Amino acid sequence: MNNTFKKDPLEVLDYMFDFAPNTHGVTEYRDYLESDEIITTYTVTSSSGITIVNDYITDDGKAVVVWVSGGELYKLYEINLFAKTNSSPEQREIKRKIILEIVSK
Repeated sequence: MNNTFKKDPLEVLDYMFDFAPNTHGVTEYRDYLESDEIITTYTVTSSSGITIVNDYITDDGKAVVVWVSGGELYKLYEINLFAKTNSSPEQREIKRKIILEIVSK
């Protein structure tokens, strides 16, 4: 699963961490939520040098959108998501990351 995306330093772009059941067409990954499971809390962090402009839960609690700006040409930056769900009897913890490669477009 490719998690590297190209971004121009002048762009402000959104990236979605999508955990809805089977929306990716790939069933061997366990990153999908059960039909009644939602994200209840989350934290987004980034490498130094890139800015998280906004982030929020969307798609009925099945995804987190992160808006990102900045970055220095030819550098790589990590955007990390740590989320918890309402699964019972114990909350499930999900960790995911994407890599942004800063390029001139």
